[in-house]
Amino acid sequence: MDRNASFYLNLTNLVKFTLKWFIMITRATEYACLAMLYLAKQPAGKTSNTSDIARLEHIPPSFLAKVINQLAKAGLVTARRGPQGGLELAREPELVTLRQIVEAIEGEIAVNVCTSSQEYTCFRSGCSLKAAFGHAQLKYLESLESVTLAGLALGDAYTPDTPVLV
Repeated sequence: MDRNASFYLNLTNLVKFTLKWFIMITRATEYACLAMLYLAKQPAGKTSNTSDIARLEHIPPSFLAKVINQLAKAGLVTARRGPQGGLELAREPELVTLRQIVEAIEGEIAVNVCTSSQEYTCFRSGCSLKAAFGHAQLKYLESLESVTLAGLALGDAYTPDTPVLV
């Protein structure tokens, strides 16, 4: 194996290691995904209340309220008050991607500061890590973008009475 091939193999392994440890969603994002999936599985026009979502999805109610506010600000859920109030998706489940949900909670997704939209000047002109991290980030974003709530709802076999697997 020549020196360049060895370098890129090592760089690929570094990127895989980095992604394994650094691209991990927060608990808030997990709860946002669960809440959105719950809403996607409801019949069109049906509103749901946060207490039901919290109970059925095992989400602390106060935590869920904060997550719902972020999802509403991002235009992903609509909240109505009053006796006929509740939550519902703001768009069709086919139009909501996992990326949109993650970004609503986490903000910009970047594997490193050099691949983010932040102003950043690397001291290493021509650094090969930026390209490697950029490629990994692109694949991750493409993966999140390819998953819709509709697809998740179709494949989700969870029901509240499903036993918990340990």
